[in-house]
Amino acid sequence: MSDGEEVSKYAYDAFLSYSQEAGRKLAPALQRAVETFAKPWYRRRGLRVFRDSTHVHATSSLWGTIESALAESSCFILMASPGAARSPWVNREVEWWLQHRHVSRLYIVLTEGELRWDPVQGEFDLPSRDALPPALLRAFPSQPWWVDLRGVRAERLTVRRDPAFLDRVASLVASLTGRLKDDLIGEELRQHRRTKRIAVAAAAP
Repeated sequence: MSDGEEVSKYAYDAFLSYSQEAGRKLAPALQRAVETFAKPWYRRRGLRVFRDSTHVHATSSLWGTIESALAESSCFILMASPGAARSPWVNREVEWWLQHRHVSRLYIVLTEGELRWDPVQGEFDLPSRDALPPALLRAFPSQPWWVDLRGVRAERLTVRRDPAFLDRVASLVASLTGRLKDDLIGEELRQHRRTKRIAVAAAAP
């Protein structure tokens, strides 16, 4: 976050919520992209994202671990899809967030399905909201912003191979950190060039 005091308050910059059905491959790729975007070459990650890979088989005893991670996260990233909309665990995570935090700290990444905002009704259009869990359907007081990753294959989710993905990840990281998107893209490109120079120098005889 831009506020240094708030950064130190949380163990995680974001909690990543997703359906194992739809996001098994996509979720780790997105986590990796967000954590490493525009990071200095000497750091393992720039941001820290919690991603639980086990709660598809979760029992009530595991909810405590998930709840603790939610409480220790500054922001919430929902990978929205019909699978996520059907998942009771995703809905429960969203419910926790809405009860304990503000919806403005929840960010949507659309991976499958449809989302369309009805400005007259002030909510998502009923036929076109199959990607959202029930708890979130009427949670926004105004049209939220979301990142559209539909049609993106997990194996192509690297910002250095896909300029469109670079732009979308930059938008998401800018929202998470409060930094300017253009500054983040510039820093990502600088770090990439620096890493290449280091690799070339290391390979030289």
